[in-house]
Amino acid sequence: MLILGGSAAVTDLTGINTIAACFLIPISVCTYVFVGGIRSALFCDYVHTMVLFVFILVFMFTAFTTSDKIGSPTRMWELLQEAAARSPVPNNAEGSYLTMRSVSGLIFGVVNVIGNFSTVFLDQSYWQRAVASKPSTAVKAFSLGGSAWFAVPFGMATTLGLTAVALTAHPDFPGYPSPLTASEVSAGLPAPAAAAALMGQTGAILILVVLFLAVVSTSAAEMVAVAGIGTFDIYKRYINPNANSKQILLVNRGLIVSWAVLMGVFGLIWYYISVSMGWLYVVMGTLIGSCVVPVALAIISPKANKWGCIIGAWAGLASGLVAWMITTSSLYGEITVATTGADYCVLAGNLAAIGVGAICSVVGTLVWPENCDFAQVEATIAGYKGTENEDAAPESPIAEDEKKNEPLDVSANVVGHEVEEQGGEHHTPAGESVKALDKAFRFAATFSVSLALILLIVIPLPLFFSSHIFGPTSFTVWIAVAFIWVFYAICATVIYPLYEYRSELGSTFAKMRSEISKK
Repeated sequence: MLILGGSAAVTDLTGINTIAACFLIPISVCTYVFVGGIRSALFCDYVHTMVLFVFILVFMFTAFTTSDKIGSPTRMWELLQEAAARSPVPNNAEGSYLTMRSVSGLIFGVVNVIGNFSTVFLDQSYWQRAVASKPSTAVKAFSLGGSAWFAVPFGMATTLGLTAVALTAHPDFPGYPSPLTASEVSAGLPAPAAAAALMGQTGAILILVVLFLAVVSTSAAEMVAVAGIGTFDIYKRYINPNANSKQILLVNRGLIVSWAVLMGVFGLIWYYISVSMGWLYVVMGTLIGSCVVPVALAIISPKANKWGCIIGAWAGLASGLVAWMITTSSLYGEITVATTGADYCVLAGNLAAIGVGAICSVVGTLVWPENCDFAQVEATIAGYKGTENEDAAPESPIAEDEKKNEPLDVSANVVGHEVEEQGGEHHTPAGESVKALDKAFRFAATFSVSLALILLIVIPLPLFFSSHIFGPTSFTVWIAVAFIWVFYAICATVIYPLYEYRSELGSTFAKMRSEISKK
């Protein structure tokens, strides 16, 4: 999806050859991941996020305050009313763009939740960051990041998504008087078109930078993740358990380069068979959603049955594919890229995949529970850390960072015991207070469940079933909420990390000043 969406937008904005764009993105990322590993990926994530939010604010303030084409929430509301009058939206309340009563929107919401459950639970880059942190700090980091993340699609869609609709009939809109086609929308081109219509060449440049930074950050995370799995979970675990640091580094770098090339190759394959980013996005839950519950059980439950989880993953995949194809054939009579990406077809596939995977793994665990000792697992993993080869070459930043991603050492005398006594207080083998971890767990569970209920149930469903159509005032409130959420996200992900790291930054700048002045 990254390669497809990124290359399509880059080609549309710059005219560069699509084949070149497919390889430009992963290869440019590979250069710094090759040397810096997860540390460079994390640093670039921070810088990219900061620039991303600055540009989002530029688009939002331009669209809703200074633009002579829109300039205010009220004017945006009027333009959306005119757009609905020209071309009513099928299955929306009164054909309006200003309502949550959208059947396609509801279906997309379900598919989106299943697909993103899949990408989060099955994406090694998330696990890698979590394992690299202490549990107590990871809770705070993921809570802040999770609550701030929605500001990106919310801010961009509320601004450029609606602008793409509102300015379709404007002479400055790319392709005027023709609107964007369904294939162009699926390729991810509404945002570039809206930016160009709103701000001209400046808007096109800004969206190009935003797009490139977002794709680069995620591509870097995936490269580090794939290399980590290939190096430690496959090569060192099964192929060469006695590998020294030089061998590990060689395999790690080889996997980074190989995966960068493969990303480009896969992008070309999808491009040449006319598969778009939008199609992959709605289909991904069918392809990988069956593993969500098996992976969750494996992580949180010592009773998880391995065969139930394994069968659930594969049976869910098979069921999802069958439901997807049968629904497509029944509704449309033919199986093509266009028909398989239709709403009810992808909904059937997504629901069957995650449902069957959940049923098999949960039933297997309830009927034939196992008894996994997580302390033993932790000790086993710790046994594969690093190398004892005295002749090994010095560690590179990649190898050092990968080591940091592995669990802390667990001494043999605590294997089989989840806690140990330290100064009258129970601690985990990693040295953290069990009481503090229990508190962090309760907060994480309460926060995540509450946020999910609010965003998935409390807000959208009443608006959907009431068929409410936003008026000028309520729409202005909606825009205000988008602004507030973006500012909160900036505080949480850009400003707060600087405050949290103030002592280290002060020490660094003091050393720099001392070095410059030679004192």
